[in-house]
Amino acid sequence: MKQPYVRPGIDDRPDYEKVLTPEEKEALARLTIRDRRRPPESSAVQAEAQASQLAAAGSPASAAASVDAAVPDLTSAFLDMRDPMVAADGEKPTAVQVARLKWGFALAAVLVTIPWTALTMVALPAAVGRVVGANPANPAADWTAGDPSGVAAAVAVPLGVIVALGTLVSLVASPLIAAFSDRTRVGLGRRTPWMVAGGLLAALVTLILGAVEGPISLGFFWMLLNIAYAMLTVPLVAAFSERVPDKFRVSLVRWRGIGQLVGQLLGAWLGAAGIIVDGRGGYSPFAMAALVLALSGIVVALVWPREPSSESLPRERFRSEDVWGQLRPPRNAPRFARMFAARLAMMAGVGLTGVFLWLIVRYYNEDVALQEATSSAPLTLAAGVGIAALALATAIGAVVAARVAGPINERYDDVRRPVVVACALYVVALALPLALPNLIGLCLFALLAGFAFGLYDALSQTLVMESLPDPRRSGRDLAAFNVANTLGLIVAAVAGACLVSAFGLGSLFLAAMVCVVVAAVLAVLPASSS
Repeated sequence: MKQPYVRPGIDDRPDYEKVLTPEEKEALARLTIRDRRRPPESSAVQAEAQASQLAAAGSPASAAASVDAAVPDLTSAFLDMRDPMVAADGEKPTAVQVARLKWGFALAAVLVTIPWTALTMVALPAAVGRVVGANPANPAADWTAGDPSGVAAAVAVPLGVIVALGTLVSLVASPLIAAFSDRTRVGLGRRTPWMVAGGLLAALVTLILGAVEGPISLGFFWMLLNIAYAMLTVPLVAAFSERVPDKFRVSLVRWRGIGQLVGQLLGAWLGAAGIIVDGRGGYSPFAMAALVLALSGIVVALVWPREPSSESLPRERFRSEDVWGQLRPPRNAPRFARMFAARLAMMAGVGLTGVFLWLIVRYYNEDVALQEATSSAPLTLAAGVGIAALALATAIGAVVAARVAGPINERYDDVRRPVVVACALYVVALALPLALPNLIGLCLFALLAGFAFGLYDALSQTLVMESLPDPRRSGRDLAAFNVANTLGLIVAAVAGACLVSAFGLGSLFLAAMVCVVVAAVLAVLPASSS
């Protein structure tokens, strides 16, 4: 009897359902590509997005440095058989598109940092001084000609309250905006509409902010500005995690850090130039900052490749967990809690001088006070030049820190020792203005503080990643850790206002020393003691 013809490789294939063991079937299933559409990943659980937010909140040197602080991201393409040239959104950018992404995110870092630095460092403190000391009978009169310590105390309290309220609003608004951005379904993508609208809205609020005449109005519009600024920056951070393939992420992080360094320097110079031109509490810094904010989202959207449409993505119901989960720290994680407290203390120490830097340069600096008393030049000329000099000194220190942080990290298996050295250098920097209350002392402080904080921030990233208790939820844990940056600024604003009002501007440096020492002690404690 004739046998049917058996086609080689077709009819003689074994039945895998019968010949494979259950273990082999499970292994094969793990390698199988399931072509079904999944809900897009929430920005709250994107470990890379939260790590980017952590770097953006600290010193730009931490992003620009070549420090290998591996983020425990289980979705990375390097952990499975996916192509590392493909981004998380499914796009595989060409060489030209990768270059556009690099320049787009670098330009975004510059454009969003310039106006915020100009506003927080110069424009807002000067505006508070204007509205607090306004003389209805003679608005042109300069009330700052009186006792410098009394003037500083009068400005510090409303300034601290306004900064604290704005930061608190930003703390709540950021996760809300992230959740709404995740659920945006339009042809322009999930992130681009928020960036463009956020930049335009922030520009409009900035123009209004510069024209208000009362501290309550100033505080209200500053809170609105924090919401609008979060609309610009939060989707930008999420887009970095989604659009940049793993293969190019380290390079683009470095470029973004360089952009932040340039943006901080240019922002300080922009604010100083505006305040010099207009004088006390002038409108020019607000107008120039508004122009940059309006262009930031639009220019970035034009530079980088067009974001894929989100219309076909599955719709998700809004869940409160997506918002409050970013603010909830992990349970039973003492090491995480210790590093959280260390970060909060360090950011409070940095914020004590950063929030009130304009007051320090204007009323603590003996050189500025002498020049304003003996010169017929505008009263803000010397202070504006001082701010510009301090910004340049800080940038130089941060650049040096970014250069040496990588080799130091490679040399030491345990980075706690160089972290403590960085804290010690920061304490020395804080002591310099107390010994030399002039422009030289402040510039030396800015130079050494920029280096010390940049070194601390770059090296402590490793300790932060090691403190995460569960790699499977590293994104949410990093989001909770980022709350320390916000709380540190709130503590600095409130405590600094009280200290200046009671003891003068010099007390800010002493309080900052205490905060930095606490951060060093918490960072150096061994893991077993936590």
